[in-house]
Amino acid sequence: MFTKAYQVGATKKGVAFASGDTAPECVVSGGLGTMAVTHMGKTYYVCCSGCRDAFKEEPAKYVKEFEARKKEKK
Repeated sequence: MFTKAYQVGATKKGVAFASGDTAPECVVSGGLGTMAVTHMGKTYYVCCSGCRDAFKEEPAKYVKEFEARKKEKK
């Protein structure tokens, strides 16, 4: 039987470990975006088939809400 003794992490000098927001956000729910969808030539991400279907029904609505959320975070 094996047990974990320690864990080592690495990062570039001057860059904080495990920081940053590089994962795409779901345009509908705000969760982790895993599937790409497009609207007017721009790529967005959704987390599941339910969000994908909702986005396809009303893409302009969700893009507007998504852009507003992005502005609030800044």
